[in-house]
Amino acid sequence: MKRLIALVTSLAMSVSALTACGSSDSSSQADKAASSPQIISRETIKGASVLAGLGAAVLIPSMVGYVSKSKLKSANSNAKLLFTTVMTEIADLVSEGNTGEISGCSAGRVVKLSELDPSNKIDAAILSNLGSTDKDPEIYFEIDTDTYTVPFAQWRADANSTVGQYPQPNTDAKNSYSIGVQNNY
Repeated sequence: MKRLIALVTSLAMSVSALTACGSSDSSSQADKAASSPQIISRETIKGASVLAGLGAAVLIPSMVGYVSKSKLKSANSNAKLLFTTVMTEIADLVSEGNTGEISGCSAGRVVKLSELDPSNKIDAAILSNLGSTDKDPEIYFEIDTDTYTVPFAQWRADANSTVGQYPQPNTDAKNSYSIGVQNNY
């Protein structure tokens, strides 16, 4: 990010320098300002346009990479929240002796948040912790009913988004992995 700011600053300074020295005759800038309005030459405008184009060519791919990494971090964070929510709710159900309620949740299938059953304690906890988004993301998690643990949980914003996973979070923003299959990143 620091390099990006430095690049934008240097481009702005270059454009300013080009527009300030638009003429090549030997009279001083003060004399010109006093006698007539400053006219920027076509060469100066072309030079500034070339610099702006080069800056865009460098900045746009950087910003695209930044945005995709940000979306990946968000997906992994939501997968971790899903994982933690389910593990906490399972621990509560086991400690209360209500293990029968564990099998009634949405584990083992890809579902949208809107498809969760709010009457199930695990699904209700998921809706409480992840249900406040504008979108209707897809989630997937499994429950090992022998040990009452969650091997992994996955989250993605929509069918075309990056899959976040926890544990073993996704580290590659460029590849789209399948939801519903534990991916080894």
